[in-house]
Amino acid sequence: MIRFIRLAGAATLLTLLVIVFGNTTDTLASTELARTPGQGSASTGMPGTGKEAPNTCLTSWYIVDSPGPSAAVTRLQDVAVVGPNDAWAVGYFYTQQPSNPLILHWDGTAWSMMAQPAGLGQLWGVTAIAPNDVWAVGSDSNQRTLTMHWNGTVWSVVPSPSPGTSYSLLFSVAGSASNDVWAVGRADTPGSRSLIVHWNGTAWSVVAHPEPPVTDNRLQSIAVRSSDDVWVVGYSAGNTLIMNWNGSVWQVVPSPNVAGSWDNTLDGVDIVGPNDVWAVGTTGYYDINTRVLLLKTLTMHWNGARWDIVGSPNVGNLDTTLAEVDALSSTDIWAVGVGGNTTLTMHWDGFAWTIVASPNPAGLSSNFTAVAAAGPQDVWAVGQSAGSPHTTLTEHYMCPPPTPTRTSTPTNTPTGTPPT
Repeated sequence: MIRFIRLAGAATLLTLLVIVFGNTTDTLASTELARTPGQGSASTGMPGTGKEAPNTCLTSWYIVDSPGPSAAVTRLQDVAVVGPNDAWAVGYFYTQQPSNPLILHWDGTAWSMMAQPAGLGQLWGVTAIAPNDVWAVGSDSNQRTLTMHWNGTVWSVVPSPSPGTSYSLLFSVAGSASNDVWAVGRADTPGSRSLIVHWNGTAWSVVAHPEPPVTDNRLQSIAVRSSDDVWVVGYSAGNTLIMNWNGSVWQVVPSPNVAGSWDNTLDGVDIVGPNDVWAVGTTGYYDINTRVLLLKTLTMHWNGARWDIVGSPNVGNLDTTLAEVDALSSTDIWAVGVGGNTTLTMHWDGFAWTIVASPNPAGLSSNFTAVAAAGPQDVWAVGQSAGSPHTTLTEHYMCPPPTPTRTSTPTNTPTGTPPT
């Protein structure tokens, strides 16, 4: 059973409030924003298209029931969409460490827990090449790489290399074909070094790559456009880290950092085209007015020649971070994360990033960790609600359901059985 929670609105016509990032201040406005066709972003000067996709209904974010085992902590880390009736979400759960992998599937009607091979660990990334070709990656209970594959019938563990001395972790996975799948993370070889592995249809192997000459490097996210255009993003000793695969070699691509910041990290990347790539993450700085360290959103754009920082909104003076980005087109891009202790969804329409209201389970701290879209009116975001116990959180951006069941407080009772 699905329960939809409608965003606030007593009138028959729902008005969403979004925070629009301007040149210097955040302002509140309705979703109907006055813009000049063809006007570019005020912060980057990137050209706009002057076109917006037609919207046949008033789309909104809704909480959708998702199951989870009876555990103290249950968390979803990533989501992948095959189509309207086929989506996957992965994560982990535990009452006491070590963790157990968690896999959920959406069939167009409900989320359900999937049986999986026995074993402990965590899943951090998932990608769907086809309905019968899905990969999930993470780490096992011994802190070695964990790769699992769905063949349309069952999940199975596939051997993968672990070059690190004490740990080898995979955080993200993406591919262009059944014999061209990449996964990234980090391993202590020695220190904390970035890790890239590749699946050629037969086996996983470590792929050599350059990286900054420091020991604190990690790769957080990967996006694949084709066999000769792959982007990865991450972190290198307080600075952003971006690499590109051109079909032959990996290369470090120069990327900016926020002036005056003390920490910059990129956690998500997605590709629209060869001259249109987005990366999102977090920057930290010291607020001289409040005398506290603050985390703020960080969004960057590749125009085919260089990466530029693009202005993005934040939730007041609260810590505001971005975890992932998914691009449908140059004028339809979503990024998700957390603002303070509530879910955060941001949208790029070709002109500016705006915060779009998303519901939160009543009385619970919540956050998003990933986003994936099947279409302009079919977008999923997943994460966690920090109640007692912590529970999975799945939300759907969609047209209003014909006869939704509305409630102000979601039921956190697990509806699935832990896999064995």
